[in-house]
Amino acid sequence: MMAEINVDHENKIIQRNLTGEKSARQAINLMGENAFAVEYLQGYSSLVDMRDTTHHPQMEKLLRIVEECIRQRVGFNARIAFLIPDTDQRRHAAKLFRTWMESQSFELQQF
Repeated sequence: MMAEINVDHENKIIQRNLTGEKSARQAINLMGENAFAVEYLQGYSSLVDMRDTTHHPQMEKLLRIVEECIRQRVGFNARIAFLIPDTDQRRHAAKLFRTWMESQSFELQQF
């Protein structure tokens, strides 16, 4: 998986553009990197563009990603937006992920 990072200081957005195959471990690492970035750049929001990735998420792995987000959340009060591929499978997984994240008081949007 490749990850391009852009910081838009004018709009206070940290944008990650991901491409290629994505594993659960890479997703966990990504969430840790996002937590670090928004802690370092206070007041910035995070936009993760995953439209050019391939991944077949499983519930167990999604829960591990949520657990990592909870673990990394110290000082994390940023908004997160995900752009996901428009497939039934990815929309279903995204809906589950969003529900779990919101149950932990994360503000999350997916497009």
